[in-house]
Amino acid sequence: MAERRTLDFAHLNELNPEVERLLQGYAAVGNWSLGQICNHLARAIHYSAESPPATETPTREQEVVLKMFFRGRFPDGRPAPPGMEPREGLDDAREAEKLRNAIARFADAAGPGPLHPRLGPLTIEEWARFHCMHAAHHLGFLVPA
Repeated sequence: MAERRTLDFAHLNELNPEVERLLQGYAAVGNWSLGQICNHLARAIHYSAESPPATETPTREQEVVLKMFFRGRFPDGRPAPPGMEPREGLDDAREAEKLRNAIARFADAAGPGPLHPRLGPLTIEEWARFHCMHAAHHLGFLVPA
């Protein structure tokens, strides 16, 4: 059986070639299909590009948590926030297109970024890093055929 991959994306534009490669065929070593992963990632990216900017300033505790978060890998075993878990049976190609559109939309976002449900207020740059880590986490569960 294939093993989970360790991926690292420095920029959101690196996601599209990886998704294109997976559209050619993959083995899932996790619970979600490529379509489900693309749907989940696209929703998170749209949220960060289209939600109102956070008006809060980060607390000292949030600043420490953010520094630790961005030094490591995306944590395993956390459930998706409410409303962010994809349904089964999604079409891989259709959801990959939605992800491409979300990435393009995010590229036009000026900031400041909205409130992250767990990490607090993030800048657009922090949101971009979050999305890269988030995508690396989920796409690592798919191994190209």
